[in-house]
Amino acid sequence: MKILVLSKGLIHPSVLARNSLELLLKSLDDNFDFITTSNLNELKNLQRNNYDAVLLYYHLKSMKNDNLKALIDYVKNGGGVLALHSSMASLKDNVAYQNLLGGRFIGHGKVEKIKVDIHDNNHPISSGVSGFEIKDELYLHEYDQNNEIIYSVQTGTNYEPVLWTRSYGQGRVCYFALGHCFHVWQHPEVKRILRNSLNWLAD
Repeated sequence: MKILVLSKGLIHPSVLARNSLELLLKSLDDNFDFITTSNLNELKNLQRNNYDAVLLYYHLKSMKNDNLKALIDYVKNGGGVLALHSSMASLKDNVAYQNLLGGRFIGHGKVEKIKVDIHDNNHPISSGVSGFEIKDELYLHEYDQNNEIIYSVQTGTNYEPVLWTRSYGQGRVCYFALGHCFHVWQHPEVKRILRNSLNWLAD
């Protein structure tokens, strides 16, 4: 399976976090072929190069219209996208981008230990994965109530999604909210979650 990885940032996401994610991806023993770049123009080659999915790990104020259109068209036509952490906090004023991912970033808590629970035991992304504790910042969202929430964190009497999936056109979208701290990508349950997510997207 051929996966385009768009990884971009110096502070958010940090170089250390980006490198940690790259090591995680390299450690996956599935049949993945990861093509990693910081060049957003590569989005225009998604369909031409027959990528099975694209992984987004960046924090952007804006994106060229033709690159965003290429990403949206790719998913509409059956592609898959895995958006990680700060990719949700990107393009804050772009409704088309928010509609693709199925939500909008509205803030985050401090970096602290959080308990991640499985919200849906029957989804392929939760297969073989347990709930876990991890130190990271919890993103807060406004999100499409039709999203399928797979992992969440209890917040008082409510919960905040940590991972959701959704359909978009003929394609699939998966969003994972963690990933501020580099050690997130060293957690064994997170590794299983990313493996399951990529396999689900490329299925």
